[in-house]
Amino acid sequence: MGYFVDVTKAGGDAIRAYRKIKRKIKDDKFIENLRDRQYYKKPSEVKREKNKQARITIKRNQAKSNWKDPSKVRQR
Repeated sequence: MGYFVDVTKAGGDAIRAYRKIKRKIKDDKFIENLRDRQYYKKPSEVKREKNKQARITIKRNQAKSNWKDPSKVRQR
């Protein structure tokens, strides 16, 4: 798996090409996978982290759905 950006297609700008490569790597979560696999995690630890992330996501989604719409809030 390699990342390639043609500098001539990116407008000849090396900085723009670097940003594109950086964005591709971030979107691919390549670095995150490397960090996660750097040390062994017990299956129970992986399961615990997965459940924790699920709780955080549910809590975040509930907070978004309970957020009051400014257009529906009664003016005083």
